[in-house]
Amino acid sequence: MSEQITERGLKGANRQESVRLIHIEAFLFAVESGSLAGAGRILEVDRKTVDTYLKALEEWLGTELLVKSKRKATMTADGEIFFLDALEIVNRLHANRRNFGRKDKHIDPDMVREYSENAMRQYYAQKFGKPDD
Repeated sequence: MSEQITERGLKGANRQESVRLIHIEAFLFAVESGSLAGAGRILEVDRKTVDTYLKALEEWLGTELLVKSKRKATMTADGEIFFLDALEIVNRLHANRRNFGRKDKHIDPDMVREYSENAMRQYYAQKFGKPDD
């Protein structure tokens, strides 16, 4: 089946129709905590739900983002590419929610901002062996 780009995305692709913010947050929190269980604790869901969110995101993107085991989750090369974009997506969406005066059900905007700063430091330390200054 050939794939065509339309206004609504890829046509004819065998993939999930849409991605939700919680899917991207699950990816980011799995990276930050180093595990699906850790992401589940942050999001207040179980490990299986986090795995479902991640599978939906990976299916939608058409690539594997994390190498997952029972105790550990590490980014793939594609996960590293997506990581910075994911941070920007989440930060921009939460910033817009704040601008429109809405509160997110699950995620405190201050926690997202703090998480983003910590995640960036961890990313640069892992990638380059020293924190970003």
